[in-house]
Amino acid sequence: MSDREFAGFDAEIVADVVRQPPLSQLRRAAWVRRRRRVTGVGLAVVLALGGTVSVPLVGDGGVVDRTGVSPTGLPGGPRVARELVVLSARSAVVVEDPGDGCRLSFTATSDAGQTWSERRTNHLDGPCRADAQGFRTSAVRFNVLDEQRYLVSVDGSQFVSSDAGRTWRSLASVVTEVRAFPENARLVRCQETCGATSQALAVDPSTWRVYRLVDAPQVGGPDTVDQAGDGALWHMSPGPEPGAPASAARSVDRGATWHTSTLPGGVWAKSLVAVSAQEAYVLCQPMPSGPNGEPAGPARLLHTTDGGRSWTDLDASLPSSDSVRGITIGAGGALLVGHSTSTSVTSSVWISRDGGRRFTRSARTGNEGWLGMSRGLVWMADREDPPDASSTVVQVSVDGVNWSRLTLPR
Repeated sequence: MSDREFAGFDAEIVADVVRQPPLSQLRRAAWVRRRRRVTGVGLAVVLALGGTVSVPLVGDGGVVDRTGVSPTGLPGGPRVARELVVLSARSAVVVEDPGDGCRLSFTATSDAGQTWSERRTNHLDGPCRADAQGFRTSAVRFNVLDEQRYLVSVDGSQFVSSDAGRTWRSLASVVTEVRAFPENARLVRCQETCGATSQALAVDPSTWRVYRLVDAPQVGGPDTVDQAGDGALWHMSPGPEPGAPASAARSVDRGATWHTSTLPGGVWAKSLVAVSAQEAYVLCQPMPSGPNGEPAGPARLLHTTDGGRSWTDLDASLPSSDSVRGITIGAGGALLVGHSTSTSVTSSVWISRDGGRRFTRSARTGNEGWLGMSRGLVWMADREDPPDASSTVVQVSVDGVNWSRLTLPR
């Protein structure tokens, strides 16, 4: 806000009269808004091959932003904010913020929720800032790199755990900077927001080493980077100003060099999915009709088969959305798109089996349900009252048609 002074306005009087609602009410309201806003790509996280997701959470003081691989907000009671990160049909991580200091706790499953690991809380060196009322003002963010590796940032200081949260070290002490990712390293994909870092990271599942790409495009938005089945890396960047054409960059040498092309103008590029070094899709929305207007027309799906030199605008018959949404390639090559709007109380999954030319709705959540997407899968969550973990039902699908249950921790 500017430093202008307004006659008749006394900040001290207003502060005495206007009281902040109880934190439990704020958490509840933020949770409902978040579920309506996020299409969830299991949507939520850094740059990942295994798929990740993350959703900004409003915590103490309203400044906590949590990001992860496939996160979506879960109801966690009046004192605990929870995020779900779906990594595969059988593995997931739940991140909890008890609202006490700058601590986060992590628990993971590899058997679709039949068992969950012991909750482990990060104990990080350094001060945790709070205001005069005791509300946290430190910016706490996270990324889930895989089932065992978590990255947490507190006011810009980065810490990583490679043993499911048992021990923590500074990121600088464990990350290896490279000009090209090793062949076996899996890219950490930023699906919804990039929390603890905006740099390209990858994890080698055989050695559990973490790599950071030097001179790589910044991870600046939802679903901006993807890795194709043949190892090619794709990156999407928005235009320099609203309405300006976005760009797509492609690397066939694990990030050592990038070749950039310009996407058609007049659209808002939202998410990217890579098929190969030559083929990729970009899901777009038409620009809104006004500053606060709805998208001016249906969604658009751009497709390239020549490495980005040219793009075809497919008539995909997808509804437009003013919310974050994701796209991925499921089993059998099916294109899966998550859909929700800021005003709807349901979310839905759209599927195409003809290369994006025609989409049909394959599944929909109940009222106040929400969905998320990770690489190669989509998941839906529905809840019953009261809104706690025991009443939330999560189902995961790799094809948008057949669904399996993921049981959440108590």
